[in-house]
Amino acid sequence: MIGGVFWRGALERLLDGLDVARLLGVLQERELIGPEGRSAISGDRAFRFRHGLIRDVAYATVTKSERAELHRRFAAWVGERAS
Repeated sequence: MIGGVFWRGALERLLDGLDVARLLGVLQERELIGPEGRSAISGDRAFRFRHGLIRDVAYATVTKSERAELHRRFAAWVGERAS
C-alpha cells in the first residue's frame, strides 16, 4: 500500500499484469477513491482514498511480507522518478 495518496504509474508497476485503468475506474464508481487535485509526481495521475478507514482496510488485507515487498518496489519506482 502506498498511502493516502497514490499514483497510477506506481500501481501499474506494483500490480503488473492487471488492468489498472479499469480497476481505478471501478473504485471511483464505488466512491472508494477519488482524483487528487495535484500530483507530486509530474506526469502521473494521483488518487486519494475517500476515507482513512478505507485505506486502513485495504492495507490490512495485505500480509506483512507482501507489504515489505510492495514497499521495496514502490521505493524503487520513486527512485526512478527522482533521478
